[in-house]
Amino acid sequence: MRLRCVLALLATCLALTAPAHAQEESPSIDALVRQLLAGSPEAESRLAALGDDAAAALVRATDTENLHHRRTLLQVLVRLAPNAPKAKDGLVTLLHDPARDVREHAAASLARLGAAPRHLTALLRALRDKSCGVRRAVATAIGTLGPDGLPAADALAAFLVGPNALVAEAAPIDPRVLGDEEPPSEVRAAAIDALVRVAPGEERTLAVVLECVLADRRLTSRAGPLFRALGAGAIAALSRAVLDPTLTDEAAHTLVHALVEIGRPALPTILTLVRTQPLSPRTRDLAQGLARIPLEPADVATLAAMFPQVHDDLTHGLGLALARAGAPGIAALRAHLADAAPSVRRAAIRGLWEVPPSDETVYAIAALADGDPDPGVRDVAHAALEGFRRIAERSRPPEETLDARWTPVLEALRSEMGPAKRAAVRALGEGAAGADPMDARGYAVCIPLVLPLLAHAEAEVRGEAIIALGRLGRHAPRALDACGTGLADVDATVRAHAVAAFTTLGPRGVMLLEPHLDDERHPMARATAAQALGELGPIAHEAVPTLVRRLRDPDASVRAIVARALGRIGVATSDVVAELVRTRGDVDANVQDATLFALGQLRERASEADRARIDAARGSR
Repeated sequence: MRLRCVLALLATCLALTAPAHAQEESPSIDALVRQLLAGSPEAESRLAALGDDAAAALVRATDTENLHHRRTLLQVLVRLAPNAPKAKDGLVTLLHDPARDVREHAAASLARLGAAPRHLTALLRALRDKSCGVRRAVATAIGTLGPDGLPAADALAAFLVGPNALVAEAAPIDPRVLGDEEPPSEVRAAAIDALVRVAPGEERTLAVVLECVLADRRLTSRAGPLFRALGAGAIAALSRAVLDPTLTDEAAHTLVHALVEIGRPALPTILTLVRTQPLSPRTRDLAQGLARIPLEPADVATLAAMFPQVHDDLTHGLGLALARAGAPGIAALRAHLADAAPSVRRAAIRGLWEVPPSDETVYAIAALADGDPDPGVRDVAHAALEGFRRIAERSRPPEETLDARWTPVLEALRSEMGPAKRAAVRALGEGAAGADPMDARGYAVCIPLVLPLLAHAEAEVRGEAIIALGRLGRHAPRALDACGTGLADVDATVRAHAVAAFTTLGPRGVMLLEPHLDDERHPMARATAAQALGELGPIAHEAVPTLVRRLRDPDASVRAIVARALGRIGVATSDVVAELVRTRGDVDANVQDATLFALGQLRERASEADRARIDAARGSR
């Protein structure tokens, strides 16, 4: 009896303790993955606590035909990756997913989180993806490997400069024919960045970057940082390439820009080229580029010594660089006002004209305006003094006497960027264009508050600022000077607003647009100015000589737009016809088509002899 009682007690205890043990037992990792895919909110946090073990299970689970599950696993792997390195293996696996959005998300995550050397072969294969977004992000991910990605250098070089195999078993690929939703140059730029990161000290890297920049003008804006990362070897290679006589001036301009963007490390080389090479568009570009390089006191002394020794056409660039170097550079320019050579005195005045003047500068230039023996120096000095006077007038608007209606407008314009400020800019332009504009002095006060918006990151904001300034120009001419920056804007809509601002002004717009045709630093500004002059039509006839000269512009897109503008303006003199006939033989097909259009427009206005030349040119191939 006692034995039966003991056995019953033991059975009861076992029955009571068994469920407790079952509750304490954790589910397996695979079970947690199934719970995750079933929508359990707790499963992900429990998997995250298991680290790489959970990551390995998640990677195995990606082998499923269920797209929703693959997307869920991808999102979880991305969140686990910072603390579970094996999660990146899953992202690499998903680079070859059938769904493009999954591949793009995986590639973008690897570009942000960084890849591992073990992923290199898979990443190179993914460079063959049909999606530009995947290829671009994969190239960026390869770059995150740094020197550990050196084995990829040959494949990246082949990807960039020729239709070669990316990996041993890969099919040949030409990146120029791959592309869907983004320009191939975006992919090429990412691949160049990756090559520079993984093999910065390799001679082949420098050669590939140089070839790519020359082949794709859209990479010009990236050229400076790329060559800067390649060090002293890049400076030497660029200086040799700039002097290459087989290179077009357009290509050389791109390399000059890259050399200047390297900054102070390239300054000795630039100064040597400016001092020793004969005058050419390339040395002019180099001299103009000096103004974009920060100068140390020793650099200022070197430029000041060079200033009277270089060709007259180069002194403007050196003068601008000295003027922007601050007090030491301005003092050097003032010293050159007493130089024996009139050309040096004129160049010094032009340099000082580029910065707000001190009283000492004004007095020195005034003395030249009154008593210099050279009439050219006197003319430049008088022009500078007139410019200084206008600056002084514009810098002191009588805000305190404005109508009370200006108070809320000025308060909004001085506020932080937001809806109120943007509304004030739009209202400002609408009010200036209305039948009852407010006090013109108020517009002069508002212009400095609108000008910073021209450099805003959002194109829409820049466009609104251009529209407002264009309308303000009817009451305050200073606003129109600022609209010129919109001609070189990267956004086509902003450029269109700038064109509209000038074309509404008639002959006055012609006068303001013509100087932008000689903006050597911004081909886009030259092209947009030519477009605007063409839209003005016959009233732009005074700009025809400058436009004819621009038919020899190094940029083909500028030449094409200039030719069309000449056709729309309609001046059919023998000089214009002769230059268009010459341009008919341009190597660029777009320029040839634009020239045919222009010749067709001018034919009826041309003389009989010129009509024969036009007919012969239009019939040629």
